[in-house]
Amino acid sequence: MPHRLVVFCVDGNAGLGHLVRCIALAQSFEARGHHSRFVGSAPDFLLPSIPGGAPIEVSDWARLWDDEVFRSEVGSAALLVTDHYGIDETWQRKCPVPLLAITDPPLTRQHCDILLLPTSFSSSACGIALTAPMHSLIRSDIVYRRSGPKAGTRVLVSCGGGDDRGLAERIATAITSDAELARLPVTFVLGRGVSRTQIDLAIRNCVQAQVTSDVSDMAALIDTHDIAVGASGGSALERACLGLAQVLVPIVDNQRELARGLSEAGAALTLTEQAGTAEIQGALRHLIEDRASREGIATSAFCLIDGRGADRVVDAVERQLF
Repeated sequence: MPHRLVVFCVDGNAGLGHLVRCIALAQSFEARGHHSRFVGSAPDFLLPSIPGGAPIEVSDWARLWDDEVFRSEVGSAALLVTDHYGIDETWQRKCPVPLLAITDPPLTRQHCDILLLPTSFSSSACGIALTAPMHSLIRSDIVYRRSGPKAGTRVLVSCGGGDDRGLAERIATAITSDAELARLPVTFVLGRGVSRTQIDLAIRNCVQAQVTSDVSDMAALIDTHDIAVGASGGSALERACLGLAQVLVPIVDNQRELARGLSEAGAALTLTEQAGTAEIQGALRHLIEDRASREGIATSAFCLIDGRGADRVVDAVERQLF
């Protein structure tokens, strides 16, 4: 098959999860000999991992079709991939090449050749729709580290790459106010806009706790932990792929479907958005104290998200569009 150019439109500043899953898909296209080009934005610490190099910067998504450089790039492409809530059906209808739209529920109208819902376990959308878990997008460096379900009690707190609506602080309070949980080794990964000072203050009595942010090698960090607690964004799929037992708390509407899907599959415990100290403590203590339950959830997660979703998406694109 001839090598094709795939152009990705994604705004990493709007949500790191969108950029990360596009990187995963681009890696699979590149592995087949195709080429990738990103249009949008990305934080500096993720630039080295973007296939095709740093993205073409965008100042106005709504007027992007007026940009001659963008039109030229798309004109030479075999496929345009969009993953941006600001890109709507009207924008997509202007696309002169086949289009793959990546999005999350709740769905808006899409005009595309293939609809990819990597965090939704079902779809009522018309046409071709690829869903989780078979088409969840996991980066190659995560897949490389797959070895089996985790069995220990090292805790990773990860609430997304942006504003976590106070979830990290709620989790810190839950851990530090419980004598047993406060003794556990815990790593907090903070998103942009989350106050490190507040988290440092909250965990001051946890002797084995540490705080970090802007992690360039998230695969290595996830792989050194056994239990995760945090938001149910796309990173929950990466943690599942590496066999962590998880406690998930959705913080925005588009995270509810993924939390529900993982929970119903026995691959995570899910709490409500309003979960407070007692609920978080109870879920964490359950995983810590009930080894059989913890390892059962970890095994279900490991088996559910096998890391081959991006390859299956490329299979579909090559079969139907190339």
